[in-house]
Amino acid sequence: MKASGGESTWKFWAPPAIVIGLVMFVVPLWIHFPLLDPDEGLHAAIAQEMVDRGDWVTPRFLGEPFLDKPILYFWAQAVSLKLFGFNEAAVRLPGLMFGLFGAVATGLLAWRLFEASTGWIAGMLYATTILPTALAQAASHDVALIPWINLALLLLWESQGGAKGDSPLLPER
Repeated sequence: MKASGGESTWKFWAPPAIVIGLVMFVVPLWIHFPLLDPDEGLHAAIAQEMVDRGDWVTPRFLGEPFLDKPILYFWAQAVSLKLFGFNEAAVRLPGLMFGLFGAVATGLLAWRLFEASTGWIAGMLYATTILPTALAQAASHDVALIPWINLALLLLWESQGGAKGDSPLLPER
């Protein structure tokens, strides 16, 4: 399928789609609106307590251990709060970064399973689909799962030799 000027369709649409995807991820950092979901405030308070106490091992809420969620997201939020101050943008930045990481991981997986153009399309679709975008813009632990699941699938694929029996990601056996 060709676009005007002889370029393939994905090369034609890739730059605007990347810009739109990045805008969707960056604009929420500029818009100041309060934390909406009760979990956003709870998890922000836990990350703030990590920074205030200097205890980066045990997440706590009101002094009590909070072990209901994996610690990686709390660490990311705590680092963001420490670097950028205690504000909504700092609380939401890790979700946006994990969302971007998810788009890249999805693109890499599709690239290795199929081809480069499929990888670009998969990454752009992930970055502009409503659920991943909404989860990335809210301080949600769920958005941090997708990149790791996709990387696990990618490494499984690579460990089996990939499509061509070679793997640029893993050493020779």
